[in-house]
Amino acid sequence: MAAQYGTAYFKSRSGRSITKDIYFNDTANALVNWDNGAGSGAATPTDWTAPELMVLKDLVIAAATGQTKTQIVRNGVPTGDMLRNAVHLAAVTTRPALTIFFGPGDRISLIQLA
Repeated sequence: MAAQYGTAYFKSRSGRSITKDIYFNDTANALVNWDNGAGSGAATPTDWTAPELMVLKDLVIAAATGQTKTQIVRNGVPTGDMLRNAVHLAAVTTRPALTIFFGPGDRISLIQLA
């Protein structure tokens, strides 16, 4: 398998839709990289700060990776939400809707797990 791009879609309390590009380098136990304004890639930050109360509604990965799960982390602590990557591929039109809440100032990160 190889590195893949993805998208995290959030809905904020104020009604804004926020879409963040993300980059999976496909390495076990590695953090996912977040778009810092110029696109996501290997040299971009490994966390993103929620600007206001928001909900992660969808996580989409462009294509399959060797890592099979993505763990959601809030402020350095796993939320308990573990996403199966095969279910969150762009080609899967029946992805489940997510409702993972983050408060203003929460640092959001994702860990790639085998």
